[in-house]
Amino acid sequence: GAGRGQASPDELLDPPVRVGHRGPVRLGLHPEVERPKPLRGQGICLVAELEREIEVVRPVAGHVRLPKVLRVTSHPSGWTVASERVVYDSPWIRVGQADVTAPDGHRVRDHHTVRLRPAAGVAVVVDDRVLMLWRHRFITRETGWEIPAGKVEDGETPEEAAVRECVEESGWRPDGLEPLAVWTPLDGVADSRFHAFLATGAEQVGAPSDTHEAERIAWVPIAEVARAIDAGEIKDGFTFPALLTVLRRLS
Repeated sequence: GAGRGQASPDELLDPPVRVGHRGPVRLGLHPEVERPKPLRGQGICLVAELEREIEVVRPVAGHVRLPKVLRVTSHPSGWTVASERVVYDSPWIRVGQADVTAPDGHRVRDHHTVRLRPAAGVAVVVDDRVLMLWRHRFITRETGWEIPAGKVEDGETPEEAAVRECVEESGWRPDGLEPLAVWTPLDGVADSRFHAFLATGAEQVGAPSDTHEAERIAWVPIAEVARAIDAGEIKDGFTFPALLTVLRRLS
């Protein structure tokens, strides 16, 4: 809805604004940037808040045409990390406390960090069915479908880890793997990196060795996967983006 200081949703963005000043990224508007108005039919306001290499293109019929690449380069010195001490350390997770200074000079002496091993998983799709695990996560108190996934061990590549985890958790060995996507889901506080792969074949090599990983193992029809995503029934932070990417590719 309209907020304080917003223009009518029926108004369009002003003519194109190009900002070419050198300087740090900061909060607030540069003096030479005119505040854009909300798009037609939208209750939001797109604000150009960055001082360098940004281009806003005049909307056509109520839609904004964005350049293929929106390049934002912060101050050359970037973030300065004065120190980071370990608060807790284990084979699974390392929690730290960092003393950092932002490009604009703002200092945070107790920015908490979480260091994790990279993780890898595989969406196995054969005959329009996806290999899925039905499992409960006690931390979030959620139960739902997930793809096989786990941490990358020392000496492993992400692809090797994805294959191993699938065999351990499901008893199926995937083949024909190809990279699907890589993302960092918690980059404001954690360095965790997820590597997802797509496999179009699999061979059952035995029973799963990690019997505690799942209550059920099933080949779920791709149409049911799409329905479950739309219904908000798949919430796992690894599975959700991976399957969305699979659906996009298959479409």
